[in-house]
Amino acid sequence: MKNILNFPLKFRCDTSAEHQASPDSTLEIKTDLGPSDRTAVVELLRCSFYRGKFPNRIGGYHDWIIDCREGLSRSSSLAAIASIIVDFVEREGIKQIAGAGLGSHLIIGAVLASVPENNRLTGLLLRPEPKACGRGRVIEGRIEPYASTLLIDDILNSGRMAIRSVKILRMQVRKPIKFLSVFEFSWGCGRRNLESEGIPVHSLATVNRL
Repeated sequence: MKNILNFPLKFRCDTSAEHQASPDSTLEIKTDLGPSDRTAVVELLRCSFYRGKFPNRIGGYHDWIIDCREGLSRSSSLAAIASIIVDFVEREGIKQIAGAGLGSHLIIGAVLASVPENNRLTGLLLRPEPKACGRGRVIEGRIEPYASTLLIDDILNSGRMAIRSVKILRMQVRKPIKFLSVFEFSWGCGRRNLESEGIPVHSLATVNRL
């Protein structure tokens, strides 16, 4: 049974923004994690949450955003999240991790540095487009085609970037791919889109709007 936490939208107010979310707004966080890991996820959320007026892709605005790159740039938060993911990697028998966004790149580096020495885990960084010079690669890192692979992201919402990453990885990786995000937005279609591609989806915490 998931633990349910209420997260008031009162942290990380961007005072330069013109628009403010209602102070009574609340995020509901659902997670299966134990107490110490749950604390790490909530602390990351606290460090990454901003209220304000933020442009979205369709010409409107968001009242708030979660920018995990902000929280993950703190060594304590990054190390705590990496530790949770290392446990998942070892439990699931993952031998290769990959990610496309800057938040996932931070996580991948921390996970690689945290796994036990006898775990020969490899990491792949996906570029937005092939490099225009040098080797011209879109996937950086040593690719293991027959390694069980975990695609990592900080947030799962629409799944647009994740689906693109899956298609790129499938050109090189023959084993089934799994997906793990730190936060999953319950209102997004990312889980459905990934599962329709045959990708098992996992998240450390699900975010609901109340």
